[in-house]
Amino acid sequence: MEAFAQEQASSASAPQPVRELETRPEGFHSITPYLQVEGAGGLIGFLKNAFGAEEIFRVPRGDQIAHAQLQIEGSMIEVADAIDKYKPNPTAIWLFVPDADAMYARALKAGATSLHEPTDQDYGDREASVKDPFGNHWYIATHRKDAEPLPEGMHNITPYLHPIGAPKVIDFLKSAFGAEEVFRAQDDAGTVHHAKIRIGDSIVAMGEAHGPYQPMPPALHLYVPDTDLTYQRALDAGAISIDEPVDQGYGDRYAGVKDPFGNVWYIATHKQTAAANVKMEQAEVAPHQRHGSIMPFMYFEDAAGAAELYKRIFGATETERITQPDGKVSHVHIEIGDTHLMLRDANTPDLAEYRAKGYATTPRALGGTPLHLYVYVADADAAFSRALAEGSKIVDTMEDKDWGDRCGGVQDRFGHIWYIATPLKADG
Repeated sequence: MEAFAQEQASSASAPQPVRELETRPEGFHSITPYLQVEGAGGLIGFLKNAFGAEEIFRVPRGDQIAHAQLQIEGSMIEVADAIDKYKPNPTAIWLFVPDADAMYARALKAGATSLHEPTDQDYGDREASVKDPFGNHWYIATHRKDAEPLPEGMHNITPYLHPIGAPKVIDFLKSAFGAEEVFRAQDDAGTVHHAKIRIGDSIVAMGEAHGPYQPMPPALHLYVPDTDLTYQRALDAGAISIDEPVDQGYGDRYAGVKDPFGNVWYIATHKQTAAANVKMEQAEVAPHQRHGSIMPFMYFEDAAGAAELYKRIFGATETERITQPDGKVSHVHIEIGDTHLMLRDANTPDLAEYRAKGYATTPRALGGTPLHLYVYVADADAAFSRALAEGSKIVDTMEDKDWGDRCGGVQDRFGHIWYIATPLKADG
């Protein structure tokens, strides 16, 4: 990132454009970086430790993360495990914080490596750069109070491009997305040392690739008033299609394109009507009607491992998982049939110390109480056999019971007891 001395005069005199109102979810700007990595859980941990990110929610995909949203200094960032066509995409991000020096030190402590130490720049920033363990570059900056104000659209998180041929990228953004050029520092040879391009209520910054700052094509979530129109404009400007426009269950009309420079754009329009309908449906159905009047809450030495065990035995489906910065799982929500269960790691501060003192490692010693659960499955004998193969112990043999079920009981390796049952067919 180069110094750009003439920016102050340019941005101070530039008129503020009039822009269309865009439809996007609450808390989102027009542009949100979408970081796709191998090991999204680890990246989430880094973002929390390095930048104090707040995890809004995550959607698990087995042991991976299909989608997660976090907030850093008031701006959203999205994270997912790279899979199939969504390949890892190291991204450069300009991160504005109250104290660049402190945040730089915190990022290094969290596992980042330094690209350059904090330095006062002539364009009004105190700035440092780091590379996180997943290859993303973070340009950590504090804008000085005595400097010219940053232009409208500069959020705490701003994507930074290092293209080869920046003028062509700017032309594409104008043609495809109606972008507005806020500032450009370009020399006589045509090299763009720094530019700020506004799309909607957000800015994309860029500078021609040079030295260690080579192209890092990102994936950017772009909210617009009309997905179909913007998708077609992007194709007409030279982009190729990744996904055609489609209505998504989470309330967005979505399409995906890759521009001629390798940048991926997830184009979306958030349907407020659809979101309102979802909220209305949720309001009309009380939590106990959605999840059952009673939901077992189970403690474990390894809640994540327990969730995987119940997937193998009962075909459980995981719907939510929250992992704390220290690695402990504070919440796993699973479904077995139409019943919901909550799992979490126990609160014992030092399990090794408890073992050294001779305490049992049952759920009670770990912070919870062993449960007795009666679970209906399609084939009790098959599930019973799977439970034994996973290390469970028999507490009640499998047999036809006089109350009308075929049922057997096991104690899993975490201490919880499961009575596995299938209703018997009535005679005749």
